[in-house]
Amino acid sequence: MFVTRPEFAFQLPDQLKEPGAQYWRFLMPALNTTTYFLRLAIEDSEGSHVVTMIASSDHDVIDAIEELQPKRVLSLDCVRPFVFEEPASAVRVFSVQEIWQAQPRKTDGGRLWLLVDAEGVERTGLFAEVVNGKPKRQRLVARIGELRTTPPLPTGSARQ
Repeated sequence: MFVTRPEFAFQLPDQLKEPGAQYWRFLMPALNTTTYFLRLAIEDSEGSHVVTMIASSDHDVIDAIEELQPKRVLSLDCVRPFVFEEPASAVRVFSVQEIWQAQPRKTDGGRLWLLVDAEGVERTGLFAEVVNGKPKRQRLVARIGELRTTPPLPTGSARQ
């Protein structure tokens, strides 16, 4: 979830606007949580193009991948604030190499998504916290940079 203010609105010429879209110069995370930058290669009626999306939760990232069914997930970068550490304005950035659906533990509730970085560290949740223990991986959702090889979830089932 992101917040903006009317003074940050950006006016584009009508010929450049998408119908119903709004344009903003600044967005601010509503909570001090991880922000995800997702780049997808999409094919639609207009041809092939790259879409960059900014998401506020790991569930939103999975929803976008499942709903848009990209030909390729080009990159997923996560910006994680130091929430409980000094300095308060510092962040950590990591790139995700794989996304897995895992068997949720009793304390996770719902679905558990694992974001795996190049070093094999598994993270999950609003704060992209390192996962304690070894949750059982069930299904590969995406391997970053590779052509899509896993079938999408049925529409509407990516979040519970």
